Order: sequence, then C-alpha cells, then structure tokens
Amino acid sequence: MSLNSLLHKIGRYGRVSWIALQKLGPIKYYPLIFTLIALCFLATYRLVGLEAFFYDAAIRFDPRPPSLAQFRFVTLDEDSDELLGETFPYSYFGHYRMLSRLLETRPRIVISFVPFLEPQNEQQQQDMQAVRQLIEEFRQAGGEFYFALDYGTWAMQTLPSIFQDLPQIFAVINPDESNFAQDQVVRRTLLQVGHQTTLHLLVANKMRSAQGLKSLAPQEVHGHTYLPSTDAHYALSRMAHKPYFRQDGQVATFFEVVTGRFAAEDWRATIVLYGPQYAENHNDLAKTPFTRHSAATPKLLVHASMMAALAENKGVQVAAPWVSTGIMWFMALLLISILLQARPRQTFLWPLTFMLLTFGMSYVVLAVGGWSCSPVPAALGIGAIYLIWIPFRTMIEYQGRISTEEEAKMWQKLEGLKRNFISLMSHDLKTPVAKVAALAEVLQRQVGEDAAANKNVIAIQDTAKDLNRFISAILDLAKVEAQEWQTRLAPKDLNQLLENVVATYQRELAQAKMRCVFNLAPLYPLETDEALLQRVMSNLVENAIHYAGEDKTITITTAEDGAWVVTQIADNGQGIREEDVPHIFDKFYRGKDTRKKGTGLGLYLVKYFVELLGGMITVQSVWGRGTTFRILLPNR
Repeated sequence: MSLNSLLHKIGRYGRVSWIALQKLGPIKYYPLIFTLIALCFLATYRLVGLEAFFYDAAIRFDPRPPSLAQFRFVTLDEDSDELLGETFPYSYFGHYRMLSRLLETRPRIVISFVPFLEPQNEQQQQDMQAVRQLIEEFRQAGGEFYFALDYGTWAMQTLPSIFQDLPQIFAVINPDESNFAQDQVVRRTLLQVGHQTTLHLLVANKMRSAQGLKSLAPQEVHGHTYLPSTDAHYALSRMAHKPYFRQDGQVATFFEVVTGRFAAEDWRATIVLYGPQYAENHNDLAKTPFTRHSAATPKLLVHASMMAALAENKGVQVAAPWVSTGIMWFMALLLISILLQARPRQTFLWPLTFMLLTFGMSYVVLAVGGWSCSPVPAALGIGAIYLIWIPFRTMIEYQGRISTEEEAKMWQKLEGLKRNFISLMSHDLKTPVAKVAALAEVLQRQVGEDAAANKNVIAIQDTAKDLNRFISAILDLAKVEAQEWQTRLAPKDLNQLLENVVATYQRELAQAKMRCVFNLAPLYPLETDEALLQRVMSNLVENAIHYAGEDKTITITTAEDGAWVVTQIADNGQGIREEDVPHIFDKFYRGKDTRKKGTGLGLYLVKYFVELLGGMITVQSVWGRGTTFRILLPNR
C-alpha cells in the first residue's frame, strides 16, 4: 500500500464524518419551533380549571387563615324543629325566647339571617312587638343588631314594617358563576354595590375599630377588584380552616339557646350570626375551596370567614397575567439550557425539581404576601419542554453514539493503515539500511590504513546505526500502541546484565573519556524479561554517555529494599533543566537545550518497559550537577 493510497483513505473518512455532522444541522431548529408554538399557546389560553384547582389547594393549606375566635353561631336546624315543634322560619314567640337568652350574654353584634314573615294573627303581632322591644333594648344598651338580606336565597324578600327602621344590609354570597372557573365555588367577597357597603365590610370595619385599627374603604382592601358592568367592588378572600361546624362552644342550636344549654359566659362581647342550617337544604350550604365538589360548607360559616378575612385585611391580590407568562418563559428557557447539559440520569429530576419549585414559590407568595400568581402556565410549560426536548436530546445522543461508533471504526481502520505503513517501512527501509552497514564494513576492509577514508567509513557506519535506532524506536512504538509486547520471565543475574551492557559501550566510553563505576550489592537471581531489561539499561547508559559530557563518571548501583530491587544509574554531567524534568518520559519529548540527535521515544519506551515488568522509574536531576535514574523492580 503506497503513501498516496493511505492519504486518500484518511481524506475519505474525514468527509464521511463531516457529512454525518451536517445531517444534524436543520434538526436543531425543530424543538425550538415546537417550543415557541407550545409556549405561545399556553400564554394565550388560560386553563382556568387547573388554575382554580391549585388556587383552592393553596387556600386549604394556608398557614395564616383568618381567625373565627370572635364569632358565635346559632342555627335553626332539624333538631330544633323537632324538639320545639316549630317550622322554619319559626314563630315570633320562639324567636322571643331565643333572643331573651342570647341577649342576656351581652354580645357585641347580632346578625340575623332569618327572613321574618308578616304576622298572621293578633298573638303573632304581640310576639313580634316583643321581639322588636328586645332588639331595641339591646341597641340602647350599646349592642348592634343587623338584618342580613341575602337576595341570592330570598329574592327581594322584605321585612315586616315594624322592623323597617332597623339596620338592614346586603349579605350576599357571590360564587364564581360567570367568571374565573365558573364552578359555583365561593372565592371572593362582595365589598360594595353602588354606594352601599355590604355586611361583610361593615362588620369587618367594626372589628378593626374595636382593635384600634383604621377602617378600610373598598379600594384599600388587599385584592380589591372593581367591575364597572355591575358597579361592584370585590376581593378574593381567604377562608378560615373550619369548613364544618364543630361542637367547640362556638356553635349552639336554636333549641340549646332557648333552653340555656350553651356556654353563655363565652359569648360575651362576641359577634353572633344566627340563621338556618338544614343539612338537606342546599340554599343553606355553599361550595368553598374546602368543599369544591359539593355544597357542604354552612353559609353562616362562609359569612363569618369573609368578615374575619376583611378585618385582618387578608385578601388575595391576583398578579397580572404577564407575570405568570414571564415566569413560564424564564423557567422554560432555563430548563432547556440545563437539559442540554445535564447527565442522562438527571433529565427527569430537573423538570420535577422545576415543577416543585414553581408550585412551592406560588404557594409561598400566596401564603406570605397574599398574591396569587398561577403556577399552571409555568408547570405546563415545563411539561411541554420535557416532552419536546427529551426526545430531541435522545435523538442527539443516539446520533452521537452512531457517530462515535463510526469514528471508532474509522480509527480502527486508520490503526490498520498505520500498522501497514510501519510494516512497509520496516521491510522497505530497514533492509537498505542493513545493506549500507554491510557495504560500509566491506569498504572499511578495502581502504586499509588510509586514515581519511577510514574516517568517512566510520561516519557512514554511525549514520547507519542512528537510522537503524530510529527505525527500531518507531517499530517499538507501534508495538506498544498495539499492546503486542509479551514478557518472557526467567531468572537473571541483574549485576551480570549491567556489566554486559556497559561492556558493549566501551568504545563510546573511551571516546568520551568517561569512566563507569559499579557499586553492586550481592543479589539473588531476578525473575524478569532479560531482553526488555537489557534495552532499559542500555538506553539509560547510552543517554548518560551522550548527554553527560567528557571526563564525567557514570555510577551504577544495585541494592535490595524489601519487596524491591533498586538500580540507580547516575552521572555527574550537565543534568536536565527543571522545566524539562516532568516531561522527559513523554512521547516525542526532547529537552530544549539538547544538541544531540534523538527521536524523543527512548525514555518513553523505558518507562513503558519498566512498568510492563511491574516496576517503576523515577528521575532526579539538578542542572549543572548531574542526573540520577532510579529503577525499582519487584523482588521475585
């Protein structure tokens, strides 16, 4: 195989690799296009059902819910109907008995959600007047009494004329029917309609005044929203963590109050709401974030929760849509950059981490700051990024593996070409060099005593030796890289081997006016590969002769050191520069100041052979004072 053929094949493999890389070019734009389409869709269309679900979940786990400690409840229910023999909305005599007991506890505010009817006879008229008298006495004593008008339940129901001059105020529960999720869940509080303040804001301001706090105008409520179409002010409201009535002293049935079976001492200076609470009447129940799938929360409790939230100004401000959209884009771009660099095992953990981080941040912002920033766009954006970019990354990795495999095949073929080239060189170059050396020996015998001719013949011989060493080093390097060396271990006298090596360089020692000193300790035969070890020692001795300089001394020392047999080859020549010492065992490395010929492979092969024999080699050198090579071989 010629050199031109070798270069042609290398060029062909390079073109194949370049074409494989070019095939990936346009593909990299596909996931970016799909990502832009998906994110633009998510930014344009709101999935209000999911947003409502996560908003309700955050409200359910609110760490700072409104407190209902100031509220008490009196319920008209099935048990009271049966025990008192009454039917809703009960007789005025029944209300007189209940109010007589209730007002004795001196509550601060009493709110009635009972739709009183016109009296049907004179006795009912007298009882109604007695109720009116009780209420008037309570107000004169400093208490406040309100009739709550819930037009959602009693469409435009009016009170009897005798109560018309008493405070009547809107107390409407407004579920999400035509806005947001449209799922009938109560999430917002009506603050004001036109110029009329609702019961919730009125009572909340009474509570704030009692605590020495400033009263709130509708616009000052956190989370305030104004709807021009209805001229109404709303606010998203937090809910108390009490979706059901419990027997904890805050709740008493109508019958229990009439008979005095409630903790009256705990009701002083409280806010009392009393009204219907029938389990089978859905008009008395509402859907809330705690009971979003069915109407199960008592409306009396919802009213109290709204008042408490407003008193503490714990509304919820909805962030502008561009905020959640911006978070979505930021999270998406950051996740893309991470997914393209993450390890394969982390490609699932990163999107999961981003998802948890998104929901966690949204929850913290709502719980701590009272801001509602929907995590749904960002969460869906993260999911879209995962579904789009993970297959793309998998495709890139697959193509990368194919490219790597093709590259490995190409390198294997190149290694084969290199071995063929080296074989060609060994056969086609080494043979002519041997012929030149042989002809030089013949010519040396023919020139006889002619000094000038002998000098030229010796120069030819030295050049042939240098060229033969260079070819041998290249062949050895090829065998090393192909890992074709096999050791043949046998017992060998190390001291004798060193003496034989030095004996082969007697002419060179004499020419350099150098001497070699042996300090050889008695050793047991060493089990080693004689050929490899001889090459190691020969290279080190030859280097000492060539680089130490004239009139120098080479000292060879052997000794046993436990599990090792130590050999030192030292000279007192010029040494090696400090910056060259770390690199002298590198392949093709030659010192900057050397003027001797060499391939830069000798010490690289020495280190390889020593390690192949299970040993190690180190070097110590001081510039201007000499160099010491220390070889440790297993003592076996």
